[in-house]
Amino acid sequence: MKKLLFILILLTTLTPLVLFDKLPFPFITEKTLYFRLLVDILLIVWTVVTFQNPEFLPHKIPLNIALLVLGIVTLLTAIFGYDFQSSFWSGLERMEGFVGLFHTLIFFFVLSNSLNTTPQ
Repeated sequence: MKKLLFILILLTTLTPLVLFDKLPFPFITEKTLYFRLLVDILLIVWTVVTFQNPEFLPHKIPLNIALLVLGIVTLLTAIFGYDFQSSFWSGLERMEGFVGLFHTLIFFFVLSNSLNTTPQ
């Protein structure tokens, strides 16, 4: 499972190379969907690896705490903001919003807690 985790992390480096002409905004949509799909799979694999090996758990360092607070504040601003739909999901041309930030934060936590260990 650890090797699968590292293979998925390496596959995320191919995100800039993803390009399809069938979807609208071909330079944004496909890359974002590819990245989010990989991060979702990474989250599942990382959870399984973490249950097997607790050294993959996030550490209580100031950067992790600050990013967690940023995610919570962004979620609150999306919920109580002017336009919930736009704040939470965003639009197709930007593919940001809370969902985009959430996937980026999950990727950071997986990356920062997986790369300092060696696969076996």
